[in-house]
Amino acid sequence: MGLMNEPHDIPSISDWAGSVQAAVMAILGAGATSQMTLLPGNDYTGGTQFVSGGSGAALTAITNPDGSTDNLRTSNAPALKLIFAQLTNPKVFDVYQYLDPDSSGTHAYCVKKGISDAFQPLVTYLQSANRQALISETGGGSSDSCCLQNMCEALDFMNENSKCILGWVGWATGSFQTSYVLSLVPSRGIDVPLLTQCFAGKFGGGQRVRGEWDGYCWE
Repeated sequence: MGLMNEPHDIPSISDWAGSVQAAVMAILGAGATSQMTLLPGNDYTGGTQFVSGGSGAALTAITNPDGSTDNLRTSNAPALKLIFAQLTNPKVFDVYQYLDPDSSGTHAYCVKKGISDAFQPLVTYLQSANRQALISETGGGSSDSCCLQNMCEALDFMNENSKCILGWVGWATGSFQTSYVLSLVPSRGIDVPLLTQCFAGKFGGGQRVRGEWDGYCWE
């Protein structure tokens, strides 16, 4: 379950972490002890600011009611290739990252892979903090040649680091109009290139489907 969509302009990241902690306690107290809880950061929970803006460090302090952080582990499960290592509520960082100029996901073209400014710093932090993240939104223009190259390479990087990055979600499909700037909806019955070449093409490409927690993402 996601706590909040794109929190932003939060004056105090420590106050935000306190709110997240309170939400986690309430969720566990209500009996939701097996669902994954996604913890978003400030700045629209964007990857480029997640570490440098202090969200990673603040959310790392989120604990169980007894003060432990044991349940921050996850393993592999059928639908999402994840199962939970324990019957306690796994808490995973919720991160968005787009590849357009301002990382906003409002342009139909891509100018970067997002690796050097977002995904690599995130992976480095996750490794040092023994935490994991889900890239719950990423995408680009459905037929832009730079998006096809950059998005595919970004997904390759995330798959190569699937010990720490649990997975990724392409935005957007469903009831969106095909005219929407980041639509992955089939156009006149034909799947768009970004879906077939990148998102569908790279799905299931992580390092491990099965693994055991070793205190350092996944081994």
